[in-house]
Amino acid sequence: MADEELKFARGDLAGVMAAHPHVAEWVRDFEARYGSRPIYYGPLDRDAKKQRPLNLIYITKEPIFVHIYEP
Repeated sequence: MADEELKFARGDLAGVMAAHPHVAEWVRDFEARYGSRPIYYGPLDRDAKKQRPLNLIYITKEPIFVHIYEP
């Protein structure tokens, strides 16, 4: 996963959205529906569970990203 770690820095949701239109579409739809924007977390680690509010997008294997949301 080293390539993905270097390609997008944690917090670089704009970069992820520019490179992956399906992520951009998801984020726009999510913002319109829930009024909040997820953050790009990068590769998932144990510290992710400490994030609050829990609204993260993380990479599994490019181009696959997962969104975790807990209102």
